Amino acid sequence: MKKKLLRSSLREIRQAPGRFLSILGIIFLGVAFFVGISATGPNMEQAAEDYFARQKLADFTIASTLGLSTADREIIEEMPGVTSVEAEQIADINAENHRAVIRVFSLSKERQVNQYQVTSGRLPQKSGEIALDQAAQSSGGFALDETFELPESGENQLETHTYTIVGFVNSPEFIENFHRGNSTVGNGTVDYFAVIPEEDFKETAYARLLVRFDELSQVASYSEAYQTKRDQVSDEVEERLAPRAQGRRQELIDEAQPAIDEAKEQIRDGEEALQQAQAELDDATEKLAQAHQELTEQEAAFQTEIQTAQEQLNGEAQKLAEGKQALIENQRLLDQNEQALIQQEAQVQSDRKSVV
Repeated sequence: MKKKLLRSSLREIRQAPGRFLSILGIIFLGVAFFVGISATGPNMEQAAEDYFARQKLADFTIASTLGLSTADREIIEEMPGVTSVEAEQIADINAENHRAVIRVFSLSKERQVNQYQVTSGRLPQKSGEIALDQAAQSSGGFALDETFELPESGENQLETHTYTIVGFVNSPEFIENFHRGNSTVGNGTVDYFAVIPEEDFKETAYARLLVRFDELSQVASYSEAYQTKRDQVSDEVEERLAPRAQGRRQELIDEAQPAIDEAKEQIRDGEEALQQAQAELDDATEKLAQAHQELTEQEAAFQTEIQTAQEQLNGEAQKLAEGKQALIENQRLLDQNEQALIQQEAQVQSDRKSVV
């Protein structure tokens, strides 16, 4: 049976060798493609593992809305299995002069976590030096030794705003060149990052802690074992830092208390000054009311006096008018009497002449 099947197969191959070679080529191509695809995943994962290990990518990033202090860092450093902890400060700046939102990271002198890969130039070593994202060199056209201005942000977190570009870098935190995270400033998207020395930051609180654990560094990052172990460590980290929430709040209160006390003292002084001014205002208001009352009384008295004087004036005028009328009447009587006297004298003269 087997011999018949073999002879039949060989006969078909001899009759159509082209079809046989085509099918054979398709099979070889499919096998090669399958083997390539099967090997690509593990190779890419291994390449990523090598890159992460070489740049010492952090296993954990710890952040807090209240900021992190040295006490928080010490708690993490005391955890078993911790190999390195990097405290980092961050400032998102809407650089309108560069038409970009830039996330600025602090760089310590002995950085052991998330080490930058320098593509050209070097890392910043002193105040006033800056290294830019490799993406900024490609999209922004920046070059080494150029002056780079960072505008003052609303919080003004930086000591200086004029820098010299000393290098361009890649970060293991960003494995692709299209996304650098979201932001609360500008258009809400970070365009590229920058690195400056930590002494160029005003803030003493840290934005985040980058942590590496020895146990996790020995496990493949994309494996289930890594995720399981990472979840366990994450629970322990949260448990250790849980009591620090109230402690950190108290630290911020203690830091702000002198300013609060000074403000309260200013408020008390202001209230005392306000009370004194109110007392003076009340006293002035009372005096004004008294003066107004006196003025009203004086106006009333004055009006009374004017009215009395007017009545007296009217009375005198009436008397004057009556006297004038009497004078006219007396003058008329006088004129009549004088006329009568003249007539009598004329009569007497006439009588005398008659007698003579």
